[in-house]
Amino acid sequence: GWGFWETDERRKIVSFTSAMRQDAFKLTTKKIGVTAFTSSDLTNIFRPFSNGVWATIAATIFVGALCIWVIENGKEKGNFYLSDSGEPLKAPEGMALSVWICLQRYLRAGTAPTVTCWASRSVLFGFSVLVYISISSYTANLAKQLVSGSEARGLVSSYTEMSRNGGRLCLLESVVGQFTTPGVELVTFDDYFAMFEALHGEVCDAAAVGLAEYRLHIAGGQGTGTVCVDPEDLNLGQSTCSNPDPPPGAVKNVNIGPWMGKPTCVCANPQENPANCPQDCPDHHKYCSLFEVVPEEEDVLWDFTVNFANPINRDLQQYFSSWVVFLSLDGTIKSNYNRWVLSTTPNVCAFEGSQASN
Repeated sequence: GWGFWETDERRKIVSFTSAMRQDAFKLTTKKIGVTAFTSSDLTNIFRPFSNGVWATIAATIFVGALCIWVIENGKEKGNFYLSDSGEPLKAPEGMALSVWICLQRYLRAGTAPTVTCWASRSVLFGFSVLVYISISSYTANLAKQLVSGSEARGLVSSYTEMSRNGGRLCLLESVVGQFTTPGVELVTFDDYFAMFEALHGEVCDAAAVGLAEYRLHIAGGQGTGTVCVDPEDLNLGQSTCSNPDPPPGAVKNVNIGPWMGKPTCVCANPQENPANCPQDCPDHHKYCSLFEVVPEEEDVLWDFTVNFANPINRDLQQYFSSWVVFLSLDGTIKSNYNRWVLSTTPNVCAFEGSQASN
């Protein structure tokens, strides 16, 4: 195992070794649809670049056109000597023609204007480099925005939105106080599966989920848990009921997928995939409807981590901490995490059209 969360309350009771790894918490919400296309999306053609970048490109086009016109003005060869009527080009007309040619060159990467000397050719070469860099960057950014534009629409789109609306955040009892959660109402749970069920049932707008648990239970679709569903019980919604002898049906088993190499739910026909028998396995991969809330740049950043460490006798703390640091530096801890967590939990939701990420 990776140890225990090193929380403030636990530090008061026992010493810990150096952290085995950090558990980064994902702000997770429930998918309720797909972002719809609106009239404002028509302006997205300009979004891959900021206003400053567009202004820089426009200024570069103008300066490049001015340089070419200054160099080529009055020369009998090339595009900048005679007008369409056969008269020598005047400055305003020649400058307008130069800007027009450079603009067309930028938009279409078309044929370069005919120039007469290496000075003009050097300007055109620099301009071609600008065209190559900006078009490559624009295409990459546009593709990224088109993909993100088709992502799932959740109960909330950001922590700022949830805070502004006084939303509810699901949180494990063991990490309460570790996060700064302004403007939201906390709903606490004693177990991840109880919290997942609450988020899936829209009891809260979002939940804080550890990186490993997100990979295992949401993206990986693995695990099993219990939830108290007895409306008369004080622990309604928690992993266990307060009644030591709960009535039949008071505790619900949630079997989302195989765990520790063993199936948690089997169809009436054992040869059938649990995904194809919802009547027998209604909870199979149900948390694929949950996904990470990725904040915009202007949003309040959700960036909280808690150390995974092992409790240790204070007299032995420095020795075991040194050993943990050594294992971290030589890559052993990362290698084991990749081997026992990442490689054994493929993103099953990616194959089922979910937005759950790794």
